[in-house]
Amino acid sequence: MVENFIESKESFIISFGGKTSIDAKTFSQTIDSTIELLKESAFANDPNCFIKLEIKANQAGSFETIIDMIIRHKNDLLKIPSITADILEGLLNFLSIKKHLKGRKAKKIESNQTETAIQNQENDIKKFPKKIGNIYFQNNKIDNLIINQFTNLSEDKRSNYIIKTSGAEIIINENSFENMKQVLVDENPIVKTIKQKPISVDLLVKKPDLLGDSKWQFIYNKNIEAKIEDELFLEKVRNRQIVILAGDKINCELEIEYDLTERLEIIPKSEKYNIKKINGEIIKPEEDNQKSLFE
Repeated sequence: MVENFIESKESFIISFGGKTSIDAKTFSQTIDSTIELLKESAFANDPNCFIKLEIKANQAGSFETIIDMIIRHKNDLLKIPSITADILEGLLNFLSIKKHLKGRKAKKIESNQTETAIQNQENDIKKFPKKIGNIYFQNNKIDNLIINQFTNLSEDKRSNYIIKTSGAEIIINENSFENMKQVLVDENPIVKTIKQKPISVDLLVKKPDLLGDSKWQFIYNKNIEAKIEDELFLEKVRNRQIVILAGDKINCELEIEYDLTERLEIIPKSEKYNIKKINGEIIKPEEDNQKSLFE
């Protein structure tokens, strides 16, 4: 069966601030790096699409280049309206991540189902689409492409570097070039465990641990084991101030953590469940609010 591919096109502008001319090496290597960054963004958004760039025009004034990005992708009506915009947004987000870190490695990186939150060393947090945020730290390829870009821009003494799309732009001034040249991602980074923000859920108790520090067994869409970190609740259970049996339910703040593959996919059966806090009352079978946890 022959695959049905179509092409989408969108223009964007690269502006090299300062002089009205530009060193040929700086220009060619910057364009090459931009192509590679767009390929990484394209892979994150749709691994099956193909990308090429065509220089459309050079404008007078500060050296400015209009570029057509042409995407060849499957004829998927759900993706056609947004695929080119999403890929360009990914390019801007790669540069925005680097700019946000200000020349120092991330202090903390956390992901939920849709976003990756990156905390820099000044404790500022910015959120990016998960697929873009995660792929940036997968290896040092994206980081190195940006380093090479700004090494050349710095040597050519440009006053700024700007990318404009139809919906957004990023401006990086020369006083930030040194930060953009710093190594922020190791060649073979250790993939960190991802911890989701705790969510409030009802868990059905399958097997409580009434004596020791072992994990409790619950039903949460499937059978799970979870560590309870609420020491006040555990102390009351051990002292029999709270009676809890299989079949009871508890409302709690549940944190889920998991390990990732090199492609930042969840490793099967790597999930770990931590109960940060017990809320409210134990829910007995067929009756509610039988006993308060904190009477």
